[in-house]
Amino acid sequence: GTRWRTYFSQKDLSRDNLTPEFIKEKWQRFLPDPGPFEPTEFVDLAFFEIACKLAGTYRKGRVILAGDAAHCHSPAGGQGMNTGLQDAANLAWKLASVLRGHATEKLIDSYEPERKPI
Repeated sequence: GTRWRTYFSQKDLSRDNLTPEFIKEKWQRFLPDPGPFEPTEFVDLAFFEIACKLAGTYRKGRVILAGDAAHCHSPAGGQGMNTGLQDAANLAWKLASVLRGHATEKLIDSYEPERKPI
């Protein structure tokens, strides 16, 4: 049969009110007729709370934070992994340029203002 994975973000959603009835109501509201479509089997009702965190600064001297050390995101959609990889790519070419003598260390200072807003 067909399986669907559904994510809902809702204020005041808790483990207690995450029920098959809640999911059915959401599906019916967001996916109106033509039906009839009614979910009948719920394999996994996983609940997670989004606890987004952001470091106050990404650099202090020779210590530079990237990925989950700098920021944490919702696991939905691979945001954390994708932003972490983009942090590394942004930082890698800058460090390489400085280490090879093609740029001054000031280039590394551009990492935080470029990446932190993301």
